[in-house]
Amino acid sequence: MSEILTTKNRFNITIVKCCASCIHNIGAHDDTRRICGDGEGIVKLTDICASWAMRPALDNAGVGGGKVKSKQYLDFVRTYPQPENPKFHIPLKEIRAEYQQQFGSIYINRT
Repeated sequence: MSEILTTKNRFNITIVKCCASCIHNIGAHDDTRRICGDGEGIVKLTDICASWAMRPALDNAGVGGGKVKSKQYLDFVRTYPQPENPKFHIPLKEIRAEYQQQFGSIYINRT
């Protein structure tokens, strides 16, 4: 098992150094790999390249005031049936719209 490398953002929140947290991450290639925009090509989720830099959004982790998605919504998305052929997957925005129609907000109501 490889060592997990971490860093701290400006709010002292621990961020795991990996492709998923890198500014060069273009997006998912499939369930286990991502596409690197810095010339590394298709890489594993846990890969770290020499030019790793934290995504700007992660530098705001810990600032507070953000919305938290409910566990019910996350479970709904995680278990949503998808077609066998990945070319015909159901987009997240459609899954989210279905959830909102059935259950309301995807966020925890923190009043």
